[in-house]
Amino acid sequence: LFSKFLVNKKLLFYIGFMVFVFLGFLVRETGLVIVPLLTVFDLVSTFIFSSEKKESNRAIKHKLKGLILRQIPIYLLFIAFYFFRNWYGGIAGDHADSLVKWRIRLIEDGLYPELLWAMILTSGKLLAPQLIPYPILNFIREAFLGILPGKTIGIYFFPFVGLVFYGLLGTVTYLIRKNKHLFSLMAFFLIWIAAFSLFVSLAVPSDTGSLLDSYDWIPMRYRYFAFAGMSGVFGIILYLFFEKIKRKTKNAKKISRIVIAGAIILNTIFIWKLEQDIYRKAFKPSKDFYSQFKK
Repeated sequence: LFSKFLVNKKLLFYIGFMVFVFLGFLVRETGLVIVPLLTVFDLVSTFIFSSEKKESNRAIKHKLKGLILRQIPIYLLFIAFYFFRNWYGGIAGDHADSLVKWRIRLIEDGLYPELLWAMILTSGKLLAPQLIPYPILNFIREAFLGILPGKTIGIYFFPFVGLVFYGLLGTVTYLIRKNKHLFSLMAFFLIWIAAFSLFVSLAVPSDTGSLLDSYDWIPMRYRYFAFAGMSGVFGIILYLFFEKIKRKTKNAKKISRIVIAGAIILNTIFIWKLEQDIYRKAFKPSKDFYSQFKK
């Protein structure tokens, strides 16, 4: 709706997108990240991909004024949500989570460098399983700990892998900079991933115990928002892979389909195993208790 408004300048589209933005805040407070993403989208649409190549200073100032005027209500809505949030109480578990309590304590004690470091490590740990299925990551870290046991490897292995892979994606983005369309898409998706990862890292930064924990299915739900962007990244990488091998083989389509099929099959197997683990740990004990209780 915001994109339509930029094209058509119809107030109905603007009102519509504002309504949905506010509803997004209510459904999930992570939706607050939509606000800076909209600002980035507006800047890119208005200045970088403008149809007019050479513009006068007056025209640029006029565009900037329009951008500021349409962005101000979004940020006012952002601020208004906090007052509304205080009225209805916000998410019930905000002050029950131990990591949230830890974050609040760090802020109250003015330990901002420690909070920043925790956010960086948490972001890295959140990023790693978006690229590699987390059962594989757990297995690799256990193998490393078997060879080089130590708390340092336990804490830093997952964050290191995640940050290195994100750096590699940044390198790929830089290498395709001549293709403006792919470059802009890749850059947008990387900003998306970073924004959501940092937001979650600020909301629930990992302490030492959390960093030492292996990946599990429960905290992995925090990756879903960022993974929407990672899906786009996978699509671009697959396209680049296809374009690369297309020049060297006539079976480029077949190879690409095999790669996609392999990824789907591998993830399906992991999902089936995950279902079995969740059933065994979370549901089977309750069902067994209920059946015994009836007897």
